[in-house]
Amino acid sequence: MNPSPILWILAVFLVSGIGAKKFQVVQKLPRILADEGQSVLIPCEWTGNVSLTIGSFKWLKDGAEVSNQTAKYTGRVHRPQQDFIHSRNASLLLKGLKVTDSGMYRCSVKFMQLGEEYGNGTQLTVRVSGIGAKKFQVVQKLPRILADEGQSVLIPCEWTGAESY
Repeated sequence: MNPSPILWILAVFLVSGIGAKKFQVVQKLPRILADEGQSVLIPCEWTGNVSLTIGSFKWLKDGAEVSNQTAKYTGRVHRPQQDFIHSRNASLLLKGLKVTDSGMYRCSVKFMQLGEEYGNGTQLTVRVSGIGAKKFQVVQKLPRILADEGQSVLIPCEWTGAESY
């Protein structure tokens, strides 16, 4: 007796792992503390073997989309310049921080035919600047560093300020 075509299709789905996660969204920083007026980079990357070239990513804060098309973020949201599929970089740079920007930020990556996955989230807390706020600034002079896999890299970071610690 020959198995029915439906059983063959079901067997192919089970063997090929349809429904299994093909990629994962990673947000390595669970919390970020920043001062009002500063800029913050909220890192997000995706991992997995994705051979598709059609995909997108977006950011959500407390469930609402974070983009320059959203009135409260207009002109302050910057995304990576490079192709996020090849770089695997879906980070968010938010400039001119406001106290109201505090909240949980989640990265969402979506690939055609594979669906959408979310990062665990990064809790951003924006402190009020002014009296009592620490007067220092973190400076990273190199916006990009190109390195080969397995190579060591030094990422310079300096701070300037009037207070001594």
